[in-house]
Amino acid sequence: MTVEAIASWAPSFRNFLFRFFIVGLLTSLFFGIVPTGLREADPLTFWVSLLVVFIISPLLWGFVFDDHIKWLRHRRERWVLYPDRLRLHDNDGLVTDLMLHEIARVKTTLLRGVLIIRTDGRKVVARYISRPGEMVRRINAALAEKEAEQ
Repeated sequence: MTVEAIASWAPSFRNFLFRFFIVGLLTSLFFGIVPTGLREADPLTFWVSLLVVFIISPLLWGFVFDDHIKWLRHRRERWVLYPDRLRLHDNDGLVTDLMLHEIARVKTTLLRGVLIIRTDGRKVVARYISRPGEMVRRINAALAEKEAEQ
């Protein structure tokens, strides 16, 4: 008897780039514009500073303050939802099952991740998911259906 998957999700490179650039931009703003304020800058200095702060610097700060190696570790992950479990296929080819009755809550994180809180308090994060809201809705619906069965 084969059980059909309800849904599956994978990390998105676009979401990694979004997070990478946002972390770099916020860091760049904090170290660039906030301290200097560009109050007394001439127009050329102002526009060159904006170019550096908003385009070039975020890419550099992203490498410093965001863990780009994390993308390499998580890029081939696959999350598959079954009627009774959430299965993770990781980069190494290992399969980990998280039974639905072990999941207490599921919610989205600030930068496009899904936080899965287990009943024992441990947390698992699905990173760079392309549609994190859909993943949360589907898992919550499966949890509600499992609860209704009992």
